[in-house]
Amino acid sequence: MEHTTKGLLASDVRVVCSGRDLSKSFGSTNVLDNFNIDIEEGKFTLINGESGSGKTTLLMLLSGLDVPTSGTIVSAGEVVTGMGKDDLAIWRRRVGFVMQKPNLLPNFSALENLCLVHGLAGNSIEVRRAREILGSLNIKDQSKPVATLSGGEQQRVAIARAAVKNPDVIFADEPTASLDSATKSLVSAALARVVDELNISVVVVSHDELVKRDAHRIVTLASGMITDDVHKESGTEPSGRVIVLDEPQVVKRLV
Repeated sequence: MEHTTKGLLASDVRVVCSGRDLSKSFGSTNVLDNFNIDIEEGKFTLINGESGSGKTTLLMLLSGLDVPTSGTIVSAGEVVTGMGKDDLAIWRRRVGFVMQKPNLLPNFSALENLCLVHGLAGNSIEVRRAREILGSLNIKDQSKPVATLSGGEQQRVAIARAAVKNPDVIFADEPTASLDSATKSLVSAALARVVDELNISVVVVSHDELVKRDAHRIVTLASGMITDDVHKESGTEPSGRVIVLDEPQVVKRLV
């Protein structure tokens, strides 16, 4: 059975990030106004809503990629609002990002994309861990240039790149938007696996029904307000949660 709340979580729930009294304006347009939300640690949270509802703006604020007009954001154990550029750059090492486009280095392999990119950013990545995470997301040929991989495989490499540094939380903005239905299932399954097997919190902005089935929690926005906040009951798999991560013809779902 499912229950509904509105944005905030009980005091005994572990929270990975939160926003309090958030407002965000673009010129005379208020996208968010006195907005409050908690994101539970170790869960797959989906933020959805129609275009213009404020969902992407909220993700940008929670992830530190944008700053609120007013209000406070606490994310990955730090008060993000008011941070200077240097402190913000250090803090971002504790979070991961997956965007609509994978933004990989096309002539480098999947393994090189994980190790080289993080090495350039000053993060030390174990090759063995990188191989394990790529393998868990069913990237079989880790030495092939990523330009030769399918769109779904490239997006899974991007998810692995975000997960390999073991961040507190991964923020994903429409990660399945440019994919076909079968491939969307695999990418959504990869995000679910990051939560279930690596215990990394994931926050996704999407209006994709496949992602909705895999999420533990679905926060729905309209006109910058939370209109629904549905939590899947603890101890049960969400309906339709992907249990096999493989080629499209063998993807299976719980019924």
